[in-house]
Amino acid sequence: MTADSSRRPTLPHDSSEATVWEADRREDSPLLSDAITLAKEEKVDATTIYAQILKEHLPWHKRPSAVWLFLLYGMVSISGGMMSGTLSQFEITLLCREYMNRYPPSNETVTTAAGTAATQLTVGLLNTVTMAYSTALSPMTMLMGEVNAFSPPDDCKAPEIQAFTAKALAVMQVLGAICGMLSIGYWSSMSDKHGRIRLMMVGCAGNLTTLCCLAIMGKWWDQVGFPLLYIMGTVGGLLGGIGLTATLCLAYAADCTPTAQRSMVFSQLHAVLFFGLMVGPPIGSAVVISKSFMTLIQIGLVTTVISGVLLAFVVPESLPSKQSAHIQNLYEKAIGPKAVQAAASSKRSQENVAWHSHVVRSLQFFKPDGHNTNLIILASISFLQTLALKGTMSVLILYTIKVFNWREREDGLLFFLGSLVRLITLLVLSPILVHSFHKWNNKKREALT
Repeated sequence: MTADSSRRPTLPHDSSEATVWEADRREDSPLLSDAITLAKEEKVDATTIYAQILKEHLPWHKRPSAVWLFLLYGMVSISGGMMSGTLSQFEITLLCREYMNRYPPSNETVTTAAGTAATQLTVGLLNTVTMAYSTALSPMTMLMGEVNAFSPPDDCKAPEIQAFTAKALAVMQVLGAICGMLSIGYWSSMSDKHGRIRLMMVGCAGNLTTLCCLAIMGKWWDQVGFPLLYIMGTVGGLLGGIGLTATLCLAYAADCTPTAQRSMVFSQLHAVLFFGLMVGPPIGSAVVISKSFMTLIQIGLVTTVISGVLLAFVVPESLPSKQSAHIQNLYEKAIGPKAVQAAASSKRSQENVAWHSHVVRSLQFFKPDGHNTNLIILASISFLQTLALKGTMSVLILYTIKVFNWREREDGLLFFLGSLVRLITLLVLSPILVHSFHKWNNKKREALT
């Protein structure tokens, strides 16, 4: 056998699936994708490989990235923040109206008892702070007017009316929470099958339903208002509520972000969320003072429609199974046949699962198995935090209305300060604590060695 006959023929060239054809590649550039080469040389997780393939072979406007979420998170958080400081006042006013329609006020029932000396002193101090805050906002108030729509009248401070309002709001929130708990597992599992974007649009539909219900209640409360309040909470919960949108946004970011960068991306998303919730309440209170709460509903509707259009036509899907055939081939080549078979088996196991089994499976998360102790502790902390925040907010608003005569402006300041503290904790305090812990832990290890 001669040397010429032992050589591998170069023509015709049999192109492999891993060959990358690009017009601007030089002759000495590698034919294999960098992600495939990285997967063969090192043990890299599948998400990092997938993110590298997307970066190499897709243009920026077709590439799934967490950057798309910053725009959506910013719009939705600012719009939600604008309503957060005024929505409770709106609902309390309508429920007060419902009570007065059912039980016309009399001199015996609608009375306001005199407070104790300590309470009067506290009221005086808080009124002083409120006056100082109003003086600081006086230029804005002069520019935007003094119309105070949908503010609870003084008769709403009666104990009977406040008790009726608190019970009605509690029932609405419990209905929404139960329906959300039962539905979010199903919607989350459907996102693994049909894609994150489609299920995010379900969340947009839930927001549209809530806003439309609020608009109808504000216009025709005496006709359909009170039953519609409970229908709004139930339908919003069945469509996943705000928890579905947040869950799918984090899942979208996890799909296309390398593992080493996930914590940073999650922190940035929460920073955008808290920033929107910080600047939204003062803007919302100013809009309600100058216009009405219906203006905020219109702003929320426009923002939700824009978000839905972006999701439907602009934001690319993040799941590998929803990418083009070329990207899927490169990804399957990189992760290997075993991982592909495991993913296909998991997908087939989800196809014929009944909807109620997703609910049971999501609740089985809290069953200890020896490996999920940390996750159960984190979920318990999140549950207690949500319980303390959501469960007491309506009562807190009712208390400040009764004792301190707070309105939209003061509630906006309260939400502004709360989100500001969360933002400072996330961006300043948490990094300092993590850095100090790592520094202390490294010193401890060095001392032991």
